[in-house]
Amino acid sequence: MKSQSTLRGMGLALCATLFYGQVPVLARLAFLHGVDGIAVVLARTAFIACVLAPMAFAARGDLAVLRARPGALALQGLATLAVSTGIILSVQFIPASLAVMIFFSAPLIVLLAAPVVEGTRLTPARLAIGALGFSGLAIALGPSFQSLDPRGLGLAAMAACGYALQFFSGRKLAEGLRPLPLAWAVHAVILPPVLLFYGLMGKAAQTPLDATGLAGLFAVCAVYVLGYSLHMASLRQADASKVVMFFNFEPVVTMATATLLLGEQLTAAQVTGFAIVLSALLLSGWAAGKHPALQPTA
Repeated sequence: MKSQSTLRGMGLALCATLFYGQVPVLARLAFLHGVDGIAVVLARTAFIACVLAPMAFAARGDLAVLRARPGALALQGLATLAVSTGIILSVQFIPASLAVMIFFSAPLIVLLAAPVVEGTRLTPARLAIGALGFSGLAIALGPSFQSLDPRGLGLAAMAACGYALQFFSGRKLAEGLRPLPLAWAVHAVILPPVLLFYGLMGKAAQTPLDATGLAGLFAVCAVYVLGYSLHMASLRQADASKVVMFFNFEPVVTMATATLLLGEQLTAAQVTGFAIVLSALLLSGWAAGKHPALQPTA
């Protein structure tokens, strides 16, 4: 039964990346047509907080569970806020590819922290698979190290730590909560600081808002709520350390979507990196099914 739950968690994690991976491209499309990045963050946060409110109210039993876990909810809100704002601000100071590579060190952070947080055994094979996936991302993204502004590096690192924290705190919450009420609660908590952040930031988009920009904005809201809900659903089925490697597939989806929607061309290095990431994902699934040492010690 435990292995079946783990496999379901892996499948849900992979599905989450199919939606998460579209967010940066759709946000970029919206930006090119007059929508600021921080406006995208505000829109998707408000979308979840408002649209899912009736469902959350109907699921009052779930909300009672939340009231019993205020610490985990606060950590999940803080983590989600760090992810949302850290990446947006970091690319103002360092190349986007470098910011993304730092951000996707999160799976390695989860694997290294899992023995302490979850009580799992970290084997050399598991660590090697994590490093393999990260190396594939590094090759695919091809970061530039010419601009090493400490502000950008710090913000990207903050987003990576926030992403890792999302997995651990999300696991604590998702075990007793359905994904949609959980998504509502987390985004309702972070809506006030996002509103404040939006008011403090100046306008960055250089083009007037048009219909394509609005379509991109609404598309981000739709795919984000699906990605986040599937993310939490995967953590309801399995420990963070079991599913986190599958989120390395997210940049692969991002670059493929960018090719289709924005006309960006894949390079040989990107294709090579994608192949390495896919290999790491396959090895991760195999290791979870074959090595009982990866199960919790307690």
